Amino acid sequence: MLVKEFCNRRCILTSFGLLLIASGTFFILFFPIIFQDILQEGTTEARSIQLSVLNFVLISLFPFLTGSFLKELKLRPGSRSYDSWVSPPFPLAMDVYFFNWTNPEDITNHSTKPILEELGPYRFIEHPTKVDIEWHDENSTVSYRKKSLYYFDEEGSNGSLDDVISSINIVAVVSTRT
Repeated sequence: MLVKEFCNRRCILTSFGLLLIASGTFFILFFPIIFQDILQEGTTEARSIQLSVLNFVLISLFPFLTGSFLKELKLRPGSRSYDSWVSPPFPLAMDVYFFNWTNPEDITNHSTKPILEELGPYRFIEHPTKVDIEWHDENSTVSYRKKSLYYFDEEGSNGSLDDVISSINIVAVVSTRT
């Protein structure tokens, strides 16, 4: 319940901030054009009337804008944010680098240091989705499992999946030393 109240407060404050930015932009751009005659008079009463009218318009629009904004922001089936949450519309790129051991035949010669060459990046594109989504109304939470599919990106990679890489098995090396 606390998380739900925090989200509602945060959403209301965010929408109020956006409304202030939009009204400020409108005020700066169109105020001199709309109230040109009154501005030429230059009276304090005229300016206070202008600000009162603008204030009334903004206050009357605030509940409508806040309600529609919160309605689209809520995470529930059918909302705009739900589809993007279940399956993000943009793929995630993951670059992997390997160290290739170029002289593995010298493993028995303890005086020779291994020569390592960095290979990569090997780029994989991840398409994450959320599956087995369950809504829990009693505590306003949702549970799910993440399923990710990875595809090799040949154009973004500096190598192929057919590259042969010799690597040191650190676990095996440490276990023989102890």
